Amino acid sequence: MKRFFKQKLQIEFGDSGLNLNNIEELYSRRNLIVHAGGYIDQVYADTYMQSTSKKGKYIKVSEDYFLESLDLVFDFIQFINNNLESKYDFSQLVRKRYQPGIEPKPKLMSDSVGEATVNTVFKTNDSLNRFTDEEFEFGFEHKYKLSDILVKKTIVPEFGAILDIKGDRTQIGTYLGFMKMLNKKGLFEEHTVLSKNFYKITDNGLA
Repeated sequence: MKRFFKQKLQIEFGDSGLNLNNIEELYSRRNLIVHAGGYIDQVYADTYMQSTSKKGKYIKVSEDYFLESLDLVFDFIQFINNNLESKYDFSQLVRKRYQPGIEPKPKLMSDSVGEATVNTVFKTNDSLNRFTDEEFEFGFEHKYKLSDILVKKTIVPEFGAILDIKGDRTQIGTYLGFMKMLNKKGLFEEHTVLSKNFYKITDNGLA
């Protein structure tokens, strides 16, 4: 699966900032429950328990493990979703439903622009300066600078900042996804997208 996402979609799982070993363990535990009646096998014991003493015993799923797994899966799916939305125009897939026989592939969004207003409350003044500096770099596979998309910066009390951004859809989508990921990691006190719009560039202008 890693190879498919890397080669076909240019998405590196390692850029997610998540513990990939935990994701693999979750998938292996799921296989034990679905295919082995929930009993620990030799491979699982060797890989994740560094012991064979629990081989053949029933694997448990605690409430804490279950809730943590939900968060992990959500973050992983969100990472993939943000990457895909920043790269491809999926509105074509919607149009395909109403045009039998026409099956266009999602194409890169180089002919679209986006704009958004985001409000972020930082934990310290240093954090505020770092993430609102025009030289701040964001992105997953490709890196961009805040100066590439920044239109207006408004500093508000208590380490807050409201940023108006505009640029290529890929840049705007990547910035929003990147900041959402940092917020999920607890780097900000608060992060809210106040508005977001994307426009298609046509021969007659913006659509």
